[in-house]
Amino acid sequence: MLINAEYEGEIINERFDVRITKANPASDRVPALYETGGRTNAIAAKRGLADTRDLHRNPDNGSACVCVKQEEATRFPPSSDLSFFIDGLARDYLYGLAFYDRHGRWPWGERAHGSVGLLEFYADNDEPLTNTDIETIVPYFVREKNWLEFDKQLRRPKEHRACICGSGEPFGKCHPKALQGLLALTAEIDRLGMKRRSLFDRARTQLAKGI
Repeated sequence: MLINAEYEGEIINERFDVRITKANPASDRVPALYETGGRTNAIAAKRGLADTRDLHRNPDNGSACVCVKQEEATRFPPSSDLSFFIDGLARDYLYGLAFYDRHGRWPWGERAHGSVGLLEFYADNDEPLTNTDIETIVPYFVREKNWLEFDKQLRRPKEHRACICGSGEPFGKCHPKALQGLLALTAEIDRLGMKRRSLFDRARTQLAKGI
């Protein structure tokens, strides 16, 4: 796939080996993008990254994380086709990957991977949430390996407690924007009259049953 794009004056014209599939293990809406030429691993080695999640590659299946789930409806609206995906999300991701190779950072403000990035999304979200929105979000936290830390923070957010990313640093120092998102999320949960403890417990039960 040839990338010929410009962002803030920097032109990138490069070719990537990729595979795109309609079926996506991480999404029921957006196609899956896989970088198959070894470029991601090479960039990780060059930049000393122990985890390719820093390059927004899903550890479970190797697909690219092109956007957080809550952005899918706006970044890939209903009736969008493969060309729309290639010219939008796929191109932007690969441009960012090439830029990271050159400069060791992403060209635009990025969110953390996984549930931490999901919380960062809610720090910027001004739209009121519904009960369904909340019930859709919580299972993502339950699936995290350190789900217990998410549970503790959801029930009683504390900025000085160890960060949910597992770094050991205080949450408020390590991922302050995720903390803002968590506070916004818990405020919405309280506004809707939902019980924080029962939300997590119910999500765990449903996950155990395969629901």
